[in-house]
Amino acid sequence: MRLDTQRMTLRPHDLADYPVFRAFWMSDRACHIGGPLRHDHEVWRQFAAERGHWALRGFGLWTLVGKATGAVLGWVGLQQPAHYDCPELAWHLTAGAEGQGLATEAARAALAHGRGALGMGRVISYVADANARSQRLAERLGAVLVERGNSLGTPYALFDHPQVAP
Repeated sequence: MRLDTQRMTLRPHDLADYPVFRAFWMSDRACHIGGPLRHDHEVWRQFAAERGHWALRGFGLWTLVGKATGAVLGWVGLQQPAHYDCPELAWHLTAGAEGQGLATEAARAALAHGRGALGMGRVISYVADANARSQRLAERLGAVLVERGNSLGTPYALFDHPQVAP
């Protein structure tokens, strides 16, 4: 399943994406989402889990590819691990992709796809308390803060997304 926005193609992960994925997950950029991962086998497990999510749920995180450059810009999409009672809209960008509105553009497309093609009702986003940029993105998307909590020692903010994408 592919989606296109004005500036990006959103597509499932491909093996050619792995070097950028690995660099991201082994960097401090992944500190708010369970990283950085220290070992190649951990990164591979994350990569395979994200790709396998598509087979199990019929949706997942897309790799963002810039139309102008062909570069991998990050990952955005919908995921629902077994312990979640509803899908989560998630986003992670490479350093060079930040500050250009790309996460907003991709997240809106992913949320619209989830609502339209997949008929999703409640969609949430877990955001680390320390990740102010992601909290602002959730708010730009029209999400509402509904809970603050702590999971595995990490404080988080839980956002509910509106039933209609803005």
